[in-house]
Amino acid sequence: MEEALHDRLIADAAVGPLIGDRAAWGERIEAESLPALVLNRVTAGRDYDHDGNDGLQTPIIQIDCLGSSYIAARALACKVIDAVEPAATEGGIEFGQSFLQADRDMDPVDLPGGERAFRVSLDFLIFYKEL
Repeated sequence: MEEALHDRLIADAAVGPLIGDRAAWGERIEAESLPALVLNRVTAGRDYDHDGNDGLQTPIIQIDCLGSSYIAARALACKVIDAVEPAATEGGIEFGQSFLQADRDMDPVDLPGGERAFRVSLDFLIFYKEL
């Protein structure tokens, strides 16, 4: 799912041109310019019935939208919301509709050279299953 969600974001017609390939799981690569995305899994999201795991995955995924200004970070966040919420299929993963659970303005992050990265953090409940 991680690779498919990454690919879905960079292929999106609104998000992709802004971030290029600057989306990564776990941390922002310091040498990369802005805007950029950082993705993290917040919950495992496994669903169960009486027979065990039912195959539907429902993790909460945090997507941090980083920009050189607050306005840039917020604009990227709006485009990410539009890209992630609809159902889609990417890389052998069938994504159901996703639900925005949290939308937080975070403190800016100091970067080398005195620059700052402004950050909007989004949490999505993402429904998916492998095809």
